[in-house]
Amino acid sequence: MTCQPFGTAPFAFQWLSNGVPIPGVTGSSLTVGYASWLADTNAQYQVVVANNWGSITSSVAVINLAPLNYSQPTITPVYSFGTNGSDGAHLYAGLTLGPDGNFYGTAWSGGTGGYGTAFRFTTNGTLTTLVNFNYANGAYPVEDLTSGPDGKLYGTTADGGSGSSGTVFTLTTNGTLTTLVNFNGSANGANPRGDLMLAPDGNFYGTTANGGSSSDGSVFKMTSDGMLTPLASFNFINGAYPFSGLALGPDGNFYGTIYLGGNGNGSGSGTVFEMTANGMLTTLVSFNNINGAYPFADLTPGPDGSFYGTTWEGGDAGLNNGLGVGIVFKVSSNGTLANRHMIWRTSSEGSVVSGVDAVGVGDNFSSAMAFIFFLIKVFAWQIFCR
Repeated sequence: MTCQPFGTAPFAFQWLSNGVPIPGVTGSSLTVGYASWLADTNAQYQVVVANNWGSITSSVAVINLAPLNYSQPTITPVYSFGTNGSDGAHLYAGLTLGPDGNFYGTAWSGGTGGYGTAFRFTTNGTLTTLVNFNYANGAYPVEDLTSGPDGKLYGTTADGGSGSSGTVFTLTTNGTLTTLVNFNGSANGANPRGDLMLAPDGNFYGTTANGGSSSDGSVFKMTSDGMLTPLASFNFINGAYPFSGLALGPDGNFYGTIYLGGNGNGSGSGTVFEMTANGMLTTLVSFNNINGAYPFADLTPGPDGSFYGTTWEGGDAGLNNGLGVGIVFKVSSNGTLANRHMIWRTSSEGSVVSGVDAVGVGDNFSSAMAFIFFLIKVFAWQIFCR
């Protein structure tokens, strides 16, 4: 801000903030840095100008900041389910971009059978129901569809099918559904909950939350024509109930999480595991609430060769009656675990407000910073001096 006085020189200046002189700011202009503005965004600025005839105080100036070329983000609903009674309801899964440029997805329930739907969605908002699940062909799809090398989409249902324990299916873009696998609740698994992963060998890999030799979940391999091979079973000692899919490591092995069990005796709060392509299973981490508890979601490979993930509970024992409210963690392929971020929340609202970096000294974990350029608009600062 600059004051251009009119009158008999010499002039003396003293700038004020909220009526209080700003030390050392005695020139004809005032520069307010972003940090200073952020400390008091409602500050009122004035300047006192004096000469041999007396002094005068300017009107109040207030600084408002607006992002350069900023437009208010908006969300545009393009389709609302339930409008025609048969399109589906309650969507757990996201959308998958198909080979024809349209999006494909599933609804967990609804449709004419009440057990969910599969649909095609165009960018202009047109939805076409392709499949109505009727329990016989599957029920309650909960995960994303996976694009296959043959142009088809592959997916799972958590229930239904001839074994009443879920299915694996393939779907063409024109709506032809083919059931490839009916889980039987025992040896070949039951109730798949994670995404299918297409591996470099052309096979699909996935997990079931139940079933297997101990009924505590399994990992399987499936060819594109539906030949399923059980690879590993969980037994609570090495974990139980995988709700997530698999991640492929740089070493060619598969990595995933288990919701419960582990700790060598089944008393743990979930695990992180490694599995070779032939089904050799290794528990890398057993969660014990202090280092996290109950992982639900997929692991994400990082650029450093490690995997990153989250847990439902665990971490700060001062919250949630000693159970914590979740962590973000990093785990290396050899099982070294680092709790990257323990989530804490306000007692009044229960919402996540911040976190505490729990990385050990020497771990160079970098964070990203976003910078926004602002256009400064100064209002009501024009100063009239005589």
